[in-house]
Amino acid sequence: MATVRITSSRIVKIDRQAARKLADSASTRAVAAAGESYVRTVQAALQAQMNKSSTPMSKINTGKIFKAITRTAVMANHTIVHTGRSIGAKLREFGGVVTPKNRRLLAIPLNMKAYRLQSGTITPNPIDPVPNSLYHSVVPLTYIKTKNGKMFLIAKSSSKQRAGLGGKFTSGEFLFKLQRSAKHRPRPYMAPSVSRGYAAAERAFYTSMQRYMESVK
Repeated sequence: MATVRITSSRIVKIDRQAARKLADSASTRAVAAAGESYVRTVQAALQAQMNKSSTPMSKINTGKIFKAITRTAVMANHTIVHTGRSIGAKLREFGGVVTPKNRRLLAIPLNMKAYRLQSGTITPNPIDPVPNSLYHSVVPLTYIKTKNGKMFLIAKSSSKQRAGLGGKFTSGEFLFKLQRSAKHRPRPYMAPSVSRGYAAAERAFYTSMQRYMESVK
C-alpha cells in the first residue's frame, strides 16, 4: 500500500515568526479594545450617579473622578482599569472618614461661591505651602462659633471677587463649615460594573480580533 504523509508545511509554506507577530499584534489590539470598553462601562455607571447628584459641587467632584478613570498600556497581554491616585475616587467607592492633614479643622464649602473661592485660592507664601489655604483667601474671612458649638467661616466684609471665583460676597455671608472630620458613605461604581464590564470587554476583545485578522488577509 502506498502512503503519503500530509503536513502543513507540504500544503502551504508557513512563516512561523510572522504568524506569531501577527497573533501578538492582534491580541494586543484586542486587549486594548477590551480595556477601553471596560472604562466606558465604569464611566457609564458613574455618569448615572452624576445625573442623580443634587448639588453642583457634587457634580463637579464626580466629574473629576470621571476624567480620572483610565487604563494602563497593554503589557504582557493585560491592561488595568483604574482611577489613578484620586482620593475622591477611593472615598466614593469604599467610603471613609476625612481628617485634616495640615490644619486642625476641615473647611467644607457651603455653596458654589465658597467652592470656587477655595479652588481658586493660590498659596503665595512659601512658608505655608498648603494647597488652597484659606489663610491666603482673596476674600477676607472671619471665624464664628454658634451657641450650639458649630463653627463657620464667614465673609468679613463686602467684596467683589474677580470673574470665575464666586462673584460678589456679602458681609457676614456663611461660606464654610468647620469640622474636625467628615464621614463619607460609600457610593460604589467600580464594583457594580464588574459583570457588565467583563461582558462588554469580552465582546470588544473578540470583535477586535476578528476585525484585525480580516484586515490582514
